[in-house]
Order: sequence, then structure tokens, then C-alpha cells
Amino acid sequence: EERAACRARWRQHLEELRSRHLEEIKATATTMTELRMRTSTAEAEASGATGTLKDLTAQIENLEQMNAGLEAQVQDAVHVMEEIRRQMTSIKEVFTRKHHDLEQRQNSLRDEMQQTSGEMSSAQSALLRRVERAEDECASL
Repeated sequence: EERAACRARWRQHLEELRSRHLEEIKATATTMTELRMRTSTAEAEASGATGTLKDLTAQIENLEQMNAGLEAQVQDAVHVMEEIRRQMTSIKEVFTRKHHDLEQRQNSLRDEMQQTSGEMSSAQSALLRRVERAEDECASL
């Protein structure tokens, strides 16, 4: 239960991270598109505004770097989620195997109990016959 709760928290955390990063990537892409459009307009209207163009280009590059960083984080999160999935599968396989082993052990113990019960009944019957014979012998004396 604790592992399942931990996995659920991790899954939720990773999904929140993924969702947040995807929104940031979309926002970054939108911002990059807007900046590119502004850059084109600035070039057409004022070819002498080199400083502004350089600033916008630097901002675009910065946003592209941020976008690349966010994409890397999303990929890391995806890898973590895949690893968690693999571990969950492994845990499930171990659990299934252990459960099967326990069922077999339980069946084996049940069989042993039935056998022991049968042996005890036989021993009890034999003992009662001995007691009866002993009582008969005592009565005949």
C-alpha cells in the first residue's frame, strides 16, 4: 500500500510537471512566433534598427535555449515515468509469483492438515480398540 501510494504521488507529480512544462513550451513557442513576426516587421520598417534586431534575436535564442531545456526536462520526466512503469511491472510480477507461491503453500498445508487429521483419527481408533481390549481383559480377570 505504501509503495502504491508512493507510486501514485510520483505519477501525479510527474504528470503535473509534464503538464506544466508542456504549457511553458507552448507559451514559449507562441512568444517565439510573436518575436519572429515583430523582427520581420522591424526589419521591413527600419533597416537601420540593428540594435533592436540584435536584442530580439538574442531574446529568441534565449527562448530557444529555454525551450530546449524544457524539452529536455519533459524527456527526463518521460524516462522517469517509463522507469516507474517498468518497476511497477516488475513488482506486479513478483507479487503475482509470491501470491502463487503462497497459494501453493496454503494448499500444501491444508493437505498436510487433512493427512494429519486422518492419521490422528486412525491412531485414536487404534487407541480406543486397545483400551476396549484392555478393559475386556481386565473384566475377564
